[in-house]
Amino acid sequence: MILFNWLAPLSQITQPQPVDSFSAMQNKFGKQAKGKQQPPLLHKFLHAPPPVLLDLLNGLADDISTFSKLGIVNKKLGNRAGRFADWCWFSATIVNLVELQVERGILGGMMQESECVLCEEQQYYDSEMC
Repeated sequence: MILFNWLAPLSQITQPQPVDSFSAMQNKFGKQAKGKQQPPLLHKFLHAPPPVLLDLLNGLADDISTFSKLGIVNKKLGNRAGRFADWCWFSATIVNLVELQVERGILGGMMQESECVLCEEQQYYDSEMC
């Protein structure tokens, strides 16, 4: 049982990181940016990566389900939150598998490209020796 597992994704979403497009938008509408300003919290949530949002929702739903089992929250709400947490976990697993497949394809392409470059260099050196 892990409580408050949603704090890591929440801090990942809300950590202070200036967004250049937000600063450009402020300058466009007449607000002068003094240094680097932070976008509003809603902007951060709307532009967060989907896997991080899934982890956040999964952690919140899992905590509600756990609180239900401890008798702090209504059983009906706890059961719904438990099912929702299961679906979030399943969806996050599928998303991670898709990300790994994409990364694998990118790495495979990079390996093939580097092998072609090495082969071309080897052929260049062989023809120069002859």
